[in-house]
Amino acid sequence: MRLKKISVLLILSLILVLGCAVVTQAAEYQKLYRGDVNGDKKYSLRDALGILKMAAQIDTATETADVDLNGTVDKEDVKLMLHLAVYHKGETFGMYTYAAPADEHTLIVDNQAYSHDNRCFHSMKEALAYVNENPPADETERITLDIVPGVYREYLELTAPYVSFHNASGGSGDVKITYFLADGFTYQSHGSIAGADKIRTINIAKGATAFEAENIVFENSYNLYLPDEERDELSGNAEANAKALARFEQNDPTLNQCQAQAMRCQADKAVFLNCKFLGRQDTLMLPNGNQRSYFKDCYIEGTVDFIYGDGTAVFEDCTINCPYGGGYVTAGSTPKETAYGLLFHHCTITREATAEGKAAPADASYALGRPWGQDAMVLFWDCKMDGHIKTGHDRFADMGEKADLHKAEEARFFEAGSQNLNGEPLDLEALVDSTREEVLSESDMTVGGKYAAWKWLWGNDEWNPAGFPTN
Repeated sequence: MRLKKISVLLILSLILVLGCAVVTQAAEYQKLYRGDVNGDKKYSLRDALGILKMAAQIDTATETADVDLNGTVDKEDVKLMLHLAVYHKGETFGMYTYAAPADEHTLIVDNQAYSHDNRCFHSMKEALAYVNENPPADETERITLDIVPGVYREYLELTAPYVSFHNASGGSGDVKITYFLADGFTYQSHGSIAGADKIRTINIAKGATAFEAENIVFENSYNLYLPDEERDELSGNAEANAKALARFEQNDPTLNQCQAQAMRCQADKAVFLNCKFLGRQDTLMLPNGNQRSYFKDCYIEGTVDFIYGDGTAVFEDCTINCPYGGGYVTAGSTPKETAYGLLFHHCTITREATAEGKAAPADASYALGRPWGQDAMVLFWDCKMDGHIKTGHDRFADMGEKADLHKAEEARFFEAGSQNLNGEPLDLEALVDSTREEVLSESDMTVGGKYAAWKWLWGNDEWNPAGFPTN
């Protein structure tokens, strides 16, 4: 609920002058003020020591927007503080003010903060609007968003190059960027949604070259849980959205699974370190055949085609979790002229149930992938796999059942050095149907081998974010 019209009756005079010049060091992210709103629509503001600064009563029914002050506080400050109090109704929230970051290319994002500094933002949307309008010219001007832990339920797009998302806590608290759009529904703020370019939480556009993210959670909450904001957006057209709203009626977010991306990354030379990607169907899309990305120590969760697209990507030391049901880990669509697609190197493919009341997948219930494009290229190299991965003819599947759809036999599917979760080698010659995939030897992945790790991202500019040996 956002406040449009506010009338404030100041019921206690200011105990201390609330000035706008007081700052804290940004690196410490210290709480300067604490606000509370109770059921009587009374608002109080205290400092970090708990000393009362002011109390006021909020009336949202009146037509006036005046603030009646008996003190020397800046009027616009109080109006904004009261706005935030109503926005965080029923909550305790922090009011912060920051010193300007020492690095002129660092921006602070905190959705419970307010600052007079123009490099501090209250939302990711505001921060991205700023960097999209003021894009860095090159790597020397890289902009870092220092994001304070919290839940950022926002629909986002980044178009500027040389931007980094950094967890301000260093990873001790989650920065979760989440939204809920899914394919085939009509939303009040977004209209009718259809197609892979609309259903994501965040889009890293083609022009956002060299994007980096560390210790960030990217999520599409559709089929994970049921936020009030999603119900409000869907209820505007209940007839069109009956299928989605049934999840609320039955209190089961996992009903009626459909395409809902956490991220669509089109940018070349994107790097993700210790990030999480949460969703069900189509969690992570890597479109654009010239797109290269590197994932290190990441966690990716989903059920159907949840890592897909025609980009080239290396996933190193990542956990790929299939939480329940059955499905397909990948759906590559690598162009015929592109030598490398999706490489999973030293990854672990698990089946840990994450939804309440849902059982983990049964044995032989997931395929390693299916070809969304006929020339899909996927390689699993030295990966550990649980027993939910299928064997034989079904280890890689066709894209659909009709004869005219893409066949696994005609795609480029490879595997080498697979193990069980205990690190014991699997007998791939016995597990793999050779008409579906090719079993490679370790020599194919040596520095000079055809599928050596460094070759996947090398390109024409010799990009090697992992520092793989090249000779």
